[in-house]
Amino acid sequence: MLMFNFISRSSLWEEHGGVEHMIKTSVNILKKRWSSLLLFFWGVLLFGQNPISFRNISVKDGLSQNSAIDIVQDSLGYLWIATQDGLNCYNGREFKTYPFQFVDVTRPTFSHLGQLYVDRYGVLWAIALDKKLHYIKKGANQFTTEKQVSDAYSIFQDSKENYWVGTYQGDIYSKEKSRDTFAKILGNASIKGPIRQFYQTNETEIWILATNEILLLDIENGKVLDRVSAPGYQDTLIDLSKMIGDHNGQIWVGT
Repeated sequence: MLMFNFISRSSLWEEHGGVEHMIKTSVNILKKRWSSLLLFFWGVLLFGQNPISFRNISVKDGLSQNSAIDIVQDSLGYLWIATQDGLNCYNGREFKTYPFQFVDVTRPTFSHLGQLYVDRYGVLWAIALDKKLHYIKKGANQFTTEKQVSDAYSIFQDSKENYWVGTYQGDIYSKEKSRDTFAKILGNASIKGPIRQFYQTNETEIWILATNEILLLDIENGKVLDRVSAPGYQDTLIDLSKMIGDHNGQIWVGT
C-alpha cells in the first residue's frame, strides 16, 4: 500500500514541491516511524512483558460466517461483526444474527463492502448489500430502515451531531440535528463516486474522501473550500481508500 499525506490546503501542497516530494517525504517519515516501532517492541521483549494473545471466534462459536467485512464495538461493549451471511452481535458469550448480507470479499471486482458505524448517541448504523441505511438504537432488538437515502456507501456524524451520508454514485447528503430529513449537499456531477469516508478536523470543516480526490467542505453552508486530486500513475489516477489525521493536523491517505 502506498501512503502519502495531504496537508490542509492545496496551496501548501504546491509549495512543498508537489506529489513526488510529498510521497518521498512520507516514505522517509514512515521508515523512521517503523524503526521506532521495532525498537519499542524489541524493548518490550527484553523487559519480559506479557505477550498479546489472540483468540479465534468462528462458526464453531456461533458466528454466522467466517469472512468478516467490518467490525465495531457499541457503547454497551457488544461487538458487531458484518459477514457475507449475516450481521452478528456478540456479547462475549453468544451471538445474535440479523439477516443482512455483505459483499463477498473474494470476488475480484468487489467495490462495495458495506459499513458499520456507531454514532454519538450509541446508535449502530449498517450499510449492507442493499445499500440502504439500517439502524438500531442502543438497547433495542430490531433494526429500522432510513428510506430517505438510497445507494448509501458511508455515514458519519460530526461534532455538532449532524449526519453525513455519501453514496456509491458520488452524492452527499446531510441531516442537521434539528431536522428529520436529509438534504442533498453535492451531486455526482461534481464528484466521481463512491464517497468512501468523512473525516472531521475542526468544528467548521470536514474532509471527504472520494475515489480519486479529497474535498474540504464547510459544515455550515456545504460549500467546497478546497479539493486535491490523487496523484497519477501511467496517466491513470490512483484510487484512494482510507484517510486519517495525525496530531500535527496532516491528513494521511491510503491507496
